[in-house]
Amino acid sequence: MLDKILRKPSIVFHKIGGWALVGMMVLTAGDVFLRNVFNKPILGAFEITESLMTVVVASGLAYVTITKSQIRVEILFSRLPQRAQKVLTVITDFFSLGFCILLSWQSFIYMMKAYESGVVWGVLLIPTYPFIGVVALGMLLLAGVLLKDFLELIQELKK
Repeated sequence: MLDKILRKPSIVFHKIGGWALVGMMVLTAGDVFLRNVFNKPILGAFEITESLMTVVVASGLAYVTITKSQIRVEILFSRLPQRAQKVLTVITDFFSLGFCILLSWQSFIYMMKAYESGVVWGVLLIPTYPFIGVVALGMLLLAGVLLKDFLELIQELKK
């Protein structure tokens, strides 16, 4: 049930991150072209790229986790018995879940402080709080996926 609830927002968030990546590529290519050909770089291109990078990274984490497509090095892990693998995965999921909850919580607090104080980027004066909010939401969504995985593994270990 949690899988159905979390899969759709993970996919939507992932697509948003993909479009942010496309925007970064177009912006960077345009900036390089204009700087080299006309000696006129795009004003604030670095700040926009920084902001979009937070969207790209934060929006892809839950999708990668829910689809189990992250890179894993399992040289020693794969040689352990199945039960030991599951126990270790439960432990790592538990600590990862705690870390994601903590990161999401602190990101929400930081976002509110940035909103209240009116923090903006230096050149374009773009508010920073929406991008901090994306990180907070991305971590919250990842925490949900990790919770789902954690609960599923606990059920498997009970069998």
